[in-house]
Amino acid sequence: MLSPTGQILIHDFYEPSKPLTDVQLRAHRAAITKLRASLPHQGGKAFVRIAPFLDVVPAQLPSPGRGKLYVAKIAILVTPQIDPARLAKILIEVMRERLDHNM
Repeated sequence: MLSPTGQILIHDFYEPSKPLTDVQLRAHRAAITKLRASLPHQGGKAFVRIAPFLDVVPAQLPSPGRGKLYVAKIAILVTPQIDPARLAKILIEVMRERLDHNM
């Protein structure tokens, strides 16, 4: 499995959780690369680590740095944006468990 940091790198560069068009995705990658020059390399390295575990089939889009053509289905494990309601629910559960354990 890929570390949370690796998953975030993939989210930051590839934006798999957003329904972007090719044009929007290219614009995003160009903009983020200007801000974080190493992100294409880091995101590509993270992607290569999970590629063997993905449902990968030949297609018309080049993979990062490989020269081969792939389409990948990525299961999202890390959510790039924090969900305050979900975080609050988790914290409440943790505190309940601690209180139950200490009583």
